[in-house]
Amino acid sequence: MPVASSRVHKGSVIVRFQGVDTVEGAMALKGKTVQLRRADAKLPQGSFFLADIIGLDVVDQDGQKLGTLKEVLSPSRQQVYVVAGERNIMIPAVSEFILETNIEAGYIKVRLIEGM
Repeated sequence: MPVASSRVHKGSVIVRFQGVDTVEGAMALKGKTVQLRRADAKLPQGSFFLADIIGLDVVDQDGQKLGTLKEVLSPSRQQVYVVAGERNIMIPAVSEFILETNIEAGYIKVRLIEGM
């Protein structure tokens, strides 16, 4: 079923499908699983699927491995990376801390501050 429009609202995606023009029609889809072919996704440049970064090595500015990206939390508008290593680290996914995401090379380079 083709998507007619979509938007993000309060951390969720609201989608209107072509041919679904009534509340009753929309309610019939409630609880259904939505699938998207990866080839059909049009991500903005520099964007990626979260599934593509789970399991990547997380390294500091000097290239020292801190651990592996275990999970991405979305407690609010800002995502948080959970890194499992010698110690677990939670890193806000903002440019102040995430310096580089290189999926092809298999790593995320981060800058930590004292206390992280």
